[in-house]
Amino acid sequence: MSLLIVAAKDINEALELLSTKPPKAVKTHFVEELEGIGSFLYDFKDEFLNYEIYYRFDPYRETYLEASSVYKIKIFSDSILQWITENGTKENTLISRYSITLNKIKKFAIRLNDVCDVAIKNKYGLVGIGD
Repeated sequence: MSLLIVAAKDINEALELLSTKPPKAVKTHFVEELEGIGSFLYDFKDEFLNYEIYYRFDPYRETYLEASSVYKIKIFSDSILQWITENGTKENTLISRYSITLNKIKKFAIRLNDVCDVAIKNKYGLVGIGD
């Protein structure tokens, strides 16, 4: 199971962007939450700012967060990066429990930050597209 988060004005535009060929043309508009990251984020939710906003993304269906929520998601992704900086010694635990590395989590948080920047620049919301 994975979740795609797309900077777009609505769900239809997000689906259209994702069908663009080649996908690299719109890579800055989306990020994929790989398997394991969602469980990690949920288990450590009290460590992150604005997790309750991020949690609105449903990994099983399409979700739209208004443009007013994008900045809060950006703060959330920044708090993930801060957590990684402070908890580098927990990598073995993350690998054994979630099958993810700190590097994968860091890449996700950076890409989520970039997608938020695209959304803010274009006054878009964020669309979550689950499996």
